[in-house]
Amino acid sequence: MCGEGVSLRITSRADLGKRSVREKNDGFFFLNPGEMRGHFQQLVQALADKKVPFKIISLFKEQEEKVLRRAAEIPFVIGKEEIPFLMGIPANCLSFRRQAEIFNIVLSKSFLFYNRVPSVIAGKFLREPGIPSKPYFLFGIENGRKNLGRSWETETRELEQRERHGLSVEELFALYIQNRVLATHSVLACPEKTASYMYTPELEMVPRLILAENVGPKLEFRAIGASFPDCGTPSCRFRECFL
Repeated sequence: MCGEGVSLRITSRADLGKRSVREKNDGFFFLNPGEMRGHFQQLVQALADKKVPFKIISLFKEQEEKVLRRAAEIPFVIGKEEIPFLMGIPANCLSFRRQAEIFNIVLSKSFLFYNRVPSVIAGKFLREPGIPSKPYFLFGIENGRKNLGRSWETETRELEQRERHGLSVEELFALYIQNRVLATHSVLACPEKTASYMYTPELEMVPRLILAENVGPKLEFRAIGASFPDCGTPSCRFRECFL
């Protein structure tokens, strides 16, 4: 189940409860833990192949049974591509710079600049509040393919209306490593705050992960207010840590 062939949609329990029994039976299905165990193991292998420290991998494995049971509680709907779960590595467990290094992601000069300025530390605008401080799981991920070319501002508003959460930069890394998203399109982070560009303070920027020609995966800033046909804004339904 790891990859882009997963075509699932997660519907909230509240929404499910409003539907009739007939609609529950006809429109929703549940994945059992056994069906998702292979997906879990593939994610672990993807991290191991990138030499993620064993201590972090072991913390993910420690949560396996609880993660599978939690995912099995979620009603899925056919018709919208959605990944059941991915593994998130918080920056306090493995720094932003270290993650970029082990995942072979090039940081643009603007990112290196911001990472050196104490008053504009990356963590202040690259991630949402409330992300767990220990290795955790993202559930119900949309990889951004369905909103290609839409402006960041528009998508941010719609995610909020749909009670979904945009991904932090580290979560973009997870989507790239565990789901190979860059094979089809670039992705934008949807952080709590944007950053003002170093040379043009009035120009607001958001992080973008792309597959650059002759370079490979690259993290850079992209100005909001414009849309690009090859960029999507991925999101998740919720995050949870079972440690």
